[in-house]
Amino acid sequence: KEVHYWINYEYQGDLTEFAGFPVTIKADGTKLQKNRIEIDLSSKYPGQKIVLSTFKEFVKVDFVSPTAETFGNTVGMLGD
Repeated sequence: KEVHYWINYEYQGDLTEFAGFPVTIKADGTKLQKNRIEIDLSSKYPGQKIVLSTFKEFVKVDFVSPTAETFGNTVGMLGD
């Protein structure tokens, strides 16, 4: 199943890395339009990831194994 996304105003533009970290795009393959984009932070922060999941029009942002070293000063919607 093909994942539909936009990056930098380009439909399905090159998305192999984000801010120097590798990106993996996965499709669930169901009719529910469930997709995942994983940003692997392991090169600098071992075992940590940022996972963006979609379900229809909903988006979930999940921090896998977060530490204060990585996200300690985060402010805005996802922190503080």
